[in-house]
Amino acid sequence: MKIGFIFNQSALIGGGEISCIDLAASFRDTGVTPVAIVPGSGEIEERLKKLEIPVTLTAFPRFTAHSLLHWQWRVRTLARTFSSLALDLVHVNGARSMLYAGPAARHAGIPCVWHNRVLHRDHLLDRLRGHYADAVIANSHAVAATLARLRIRNVTVVYNGFDLDAIRRQAPLDLNREFQIAPGVPIILAVGRLCPWKGFGDLLEACSLLNRKQVRYFCLILGKSVAEENKHVASLLERKEQLNLSNVHFTGWREDVVACMKGATLLAVPSHAEPFGRTIVEAWASGLPVIATNTGGPAELIRHGENGFLVEMKNPRALAEAIEELFLHPEKRAAMSKAGAIRAKDFSLQRHKEMVVSIYKRLSRPAEAAAGQTRRPR
Repeated sequence: MKIGFIFNQSALIGGGEISCIDLAASFRDTGVTPVAIVPGSGEIEERLKKLEIPVTLTAFPRFTAHSLLHWQWRVRTLARTFSSLALDLVHVNGARSMLYAGPAARHAGIPCVWHNRVLHRDHLLDRLRGHYADAVIANSHAVAATLARLRIRNVTVVYNGFDLDAIRRQAPLDLNREFQIAPGVPIILAVGRLCPWKGFGDLLEACSLLNRKQVRYFCLILGKSVAEENKHVASLLERKEQLNLSNVHFTGWREDVVACMKGATLLAVPSHAEPFGRTIVEAWASGLPVIATNTGGPAELIRHGENGFLVEMKNPRALAEAIEELFLHPEKRAAMSKAGAIRAKDFSLQRHKEMVVSIYKRLSRPAEAAAGQTRRPR
């Protein structure tokens, strides 16, 4: 099979893009040939090319009244691209691109898989996306539930996959030395896109509460934002200054997240609407205990008190108390790290790939049954 992976973004802004790239790369030398269609040059194109995955650049404008005027032309052009690449199926990683790739796949007469990794729903456009999807993958039961409320069918829950061996082989980074933190000072790590729903504002408030109690620690927040989120980032930096949080540092995007995890004391995931929680599994595989909000994917993944702590969403005090408890009880951190490492085994990239391939095969059966007949555009 030749699969076209359709990306929503040109830049690596979160775990969704990384998960899709990892999936596409895992198919090499398996009989499945991955190719990629990306909306422009950037980090995703560069990473795919390093993995020797062919890339085609095609724009997916935001769905507006103006773009609607050219929508049909773009769909037909994309359908011709699918045909010229001789694709057997398209795997769409995103919402905006699905509005183009779904109809284009229907026009080209090939199956379309919509991979859904968000909790927020657009009732009108998501129903349209669901109409054009022959199968929908949700990366958690929480995401699947939001789709079910829109009566979108053919949804299969497939958790994100990870190269666990590569994570285990990664050497730790000496964060105390890297960021000139005094030896022995515990380090809180937070990782993710700097957008409002990630809840980093709550983490700043929790850090302020810890400072008032004179708890020794340093907090590193790894991540970046897209252009429309710059105001939110500015508000986070302003709040950091207002609270006088000199022991909190925004590092920007880093490629060595796992190495940082292996040098930290705990991971904080203060999200308001986390669809899965990629960093949670990475932390587990890195031996790092996790504190997350009791919502969405984290509530589904974590067993409270066993392989992590779950705290109330938008409750900085509860977050601060959980952090302090793990600082004070290293035996709890050790027990959670051990339980997390066991739980991480459920999220191997191999298992993820096998579940996705089973969906591909199910969609390809009608074509196999009609062997010898020419498929025509619908």
